[in-house]
Amino acid sequence: MPLGALTAVYRKGLAAWLTGHRQGVGQHQWAMGRVNSFIKGGKARKVDKAEWKKVKKHRKKK
Repeated sequence: MPLGALTAVYRKGLAAWLTGHRQGVGQHQWAMGRVNSFIKGGKARKVDKAEWKKVKKHRKKK
């Protein structure tokens, strides 16, 4: 996966933490959870559709 797409998902996770999060979860933990969900095909992949399109486009080039 391109690093740029993962970085964008991470930054969105940082911003999402500011709008609401579970008690006891740090901002960077929240962001990494979003990245892991994106990689594994969880709900974050549906939310970050634009980034997923970039990943699919990158895979087709190879």
